[in-house]
Amino acid sequence: MHHTRQAIARTIAEPLIATERAIDEALAQAGTMATAMAQGRTAAKLPAAMGQDVFESLGHAMAALFEARRKIVEAHNGLDRTREYLRMPVVNFGDEFAKPPAAATNLTVVRDAA
Repeated sequence: MHHTRQAIARTIAEPLIATERAIDEALAQAGTMATAMAQGRTAAKLPAAMGQDVFESLGHAMAALFEARRKIVEAHNGLDRTREYLRMPVVNFGDEFAKPPAAATNLTVVRDAA
């Protein structure tokens, strides 16, 4: 049963990680687009009002991507809670570094010892 659950977890984790990467790539591309638009307007010596509606549309699209990113992270955390409930070990399927805790609510101030 444990081996089956691990196999199922992998079939879920792979598209999850691919989705996270796709959202990050979309955000990066949107940022590149915003940069190109701003630089292009300046290079063409167009007034700032030119294309403002396009900048605003891009901003709304980026806001939607940020929301999508937040939601996929929530989904990832929900799947991690399921893993904990099933007492499955933590397995890193895609990231190079261990993920941070879902919420760091027990932070304390560290003062200089000197």
